[in-house]
Amino acid sequence: QLEESKRVSHEMRRRSDSKLQSSEDVAARLEQQVSLLSAELENERLAHRETEEQGQQRESVVQELHRHLSEEQSRRREEQQGVATAIDQQVSSLTQHLQEQMAEGQGHIEALQRQLQEETAQRCELQQMADELAAE
Repeated sequence: QLEESKRVSHEMRRRSDSKLQSSEDVAARLEQQVSLLSAELENERLAHRETEEQGQQRESVVQELHRHLSEEQSRRREEQQGVATAIDQQVSSLTQHLQEQMAEGQGHIEALQRQLQEETAQRCELQQMADELAAE
């Protein structure tokens, strides 16, 4: 019976050692999985942080581009206003010059019309005198 007890005890110890080894193996595998998952999570955190930083950098670039665009639009509006003002001044100057030339031309036309009327009146007088002389 002592032998049987030793054998049973030895068998129980072997099973216990086997279960302990099995439990240690499971614990080691779980620890390895936890380690891998932790590393994966850290990699994802780093990737997420990098993505956020890139997003912030892009947002900064977009804001800078908007600022440049706004400045450029403002500068172009000022240039267009300057060009429009210069064109308006030139048109006004040309209009005034043309009006002066038209007034001068109108004065010449009126002078020529008076001269024509005077010459026509003189011809009529001369014709009348010629008719009177011819009638005598």
